[in-house]
Parts: sequence; C-alpha cells; structure tokens
Amino acid sequence: FTRYVAGETIASLTHWLNATRGPIAWGTRWRAQATMNLLRNPAYIGCMMVDGEIVPAQHKPIVDPDLWRQAQERLRENAIIAPAARARSLSPIFRCGLCGGPMKTCHNGPGEEQRAFGCTRRAELPKEERHPATWVSTPKALALVWQSIGYLISEDAIAEAQARQAKDDDDAGRTALLQERQKLEDDIAYNLAAARAGAIDVALLARENAPLNARLEEVGHTLSKQQETRQKLAQLQTVTTAEVLAAVQSGDIETQRRFILRFFQRVEVHQGFLRFVPTVPEVPVFDVEVPKYYAPKRGGKLAEVEFRILSECE
Repeated sequence: FTRYVAGETIASLTHWLNATRGPIAWGTRWRAQATMNLLRNPAYIGCMMVDGEIVPAQHKPIVDPDLWRQAQERLRENAIIAPAARARSLSPIFRCGLCGGPMKTCHNGPGEEQRAFGCTRRAELPKEERHPATWVSTPKALALVWQSIGYLISEDAIAEAQARQAKDDDDAGRTALLQERQKLEDDIAYNLAAARAGAIDVALLARENAPLNARLEEVGHTLSKQQETRQKLAQLQTVTTAEVLAAVQSGDIETQRRFILRFFQRVEVHQGFLRFVPTVPEVPVFDVEVPKYYAPKRGGKLAEVEFRILSECE
C-alpha cells in the first residue's frame, strides 16, 4: 500500500511481489488483477463489503485507514484517466458543469495564455442537443485551484468546518451511538457465553444475534463515517502554504494532480465561474468567479489572481 501510494505502478508492484513474496498459492504467480484486488480489499482496514457498501467487521485492521483510502483514490483516478493524460495535463480534475462530461486541453493560439479546458462531450452530442460551449482559460483555472486550496487551509475556513463538524456530531447523537454500540456488543457477548454454557443452542444463538449484528454494523458504519470526516479535517489543518508552493513548483503533473485531489473531488466548469467540490464533507461546495483579466506569475510562484467566492452550497 505504501509503495503504491508513493507512485509505483501496478506492474512494478506485481513484479516486486513475484520477486520477493513468492506465489500466491499452489504455485500461482502474482498478476496485475490480483495486485489490484489486494489493494481494493477493505479487509486490511478491519472492514468488509456488504451489498456494495464497506462496513466495519469484527477483526482488527493491519493497514492504516488513511493509507488505504489514498490507495483507493489513486486506483479510481487511474481507472478513468488515460496514462498519457496523467503525465501532461491537469484536465482530469475538471468536469463540465452543464453535462458532467470530462474536459480536455484546447489550444486557441501558440502562447501559454491561449490554452483552455473545454467540454469533450458537447461535440459528441447531436447539434440540437448540445449545451452552450463550456470552457475556461487554463492559466486562470489553475490559478483559482491553487488559490482555493489556500482558502481551504485558512484559519477561518477550518474554524467554520470544525463548527459544522461539532454540530453534525451532536445532531447524529454520537454519544448515544457509542453507548448503543457498547450495549449491542455486550448483548452479543452475553448470548455467546450462554451458548457456550449450554443455556441456549446454536440455532437460537444465531436467531438472537442476527438482528443485533445487523444493527451493530449500521452503528459502526455511522461512527466510521464520522471518524473519517474528523480525520480528513485534521489532515486539512496540517497542510501549510509551503506545501502548496512545493506542489506548484514541482513541475510534475501527476504530483500536482494527486495533491489537488487531496482537497477536491472535482472542479466543475460553468459559464463565468468554477464550482469546487471539497473532499472534506464539512466544507460546503463553493463557487468562485473566473476573473476577466489575469497575468500569470513566472518562476513557479503561487499565482495571485482576483479571488471572489460567489456562493456556498450547503
């Protein structure tokens, strides 16, 4: 997991597993699909998949949940972004705000300032079904992305997110959920002890514990989601302006894209504004106006662009 999150490919990991860990079983060599299945398996974080949803299980995790989530983000990203695009453009983080389609880099002239992100799906639609042209100047869009990250790590934005988190935790009755989880675990353990003592048979034990286990999974899932939100918010607090600057100056497109995706699920391009969808649930979606004029900074400095939030969408 650590090697994959650090940037190694599925192919290189598969080769490494075969060279250092030997066959999976009965002489079967590691293959790319087996490596991806391993990385996707929630069992490593003490969870299991139930009806397409990840829920807590009864065993202890052996992989850090945050590391596992980072691996899932990279797996999802690599599944939808062509290898060539990962190395040359940040367009995959953008989506058309009208149809949700992907964006591609367009060139309206030879200069850097003439590049733009435009909707790719619009041209594929019949003429009568096409929405208005959706595009944004690439330098402006990227400048606003970096400015938006600066906004997210500001003291005011974090304080507002913490206030929302405290309110949501209270509304969800976290204390009551913790107490309910403890009672469910005690009841399940009591029934198991009774079965071991011969007071009830195995069939009755299964019937008695089935609804308790089902409810325990529900409570655990709710508490897990709350914990995930707190962890994401805590991670947001640790990011510094120096880290943002280092990402800008890195010059490596994949490094920049993965850094940006730590903060935003996607950036939607609308006519005249960008809509930012944060990865932290307690930070609301917000719209930022695309400025009419913008002169890019040289030398890898943080871009200074007019930054005006138009609205926040709860």
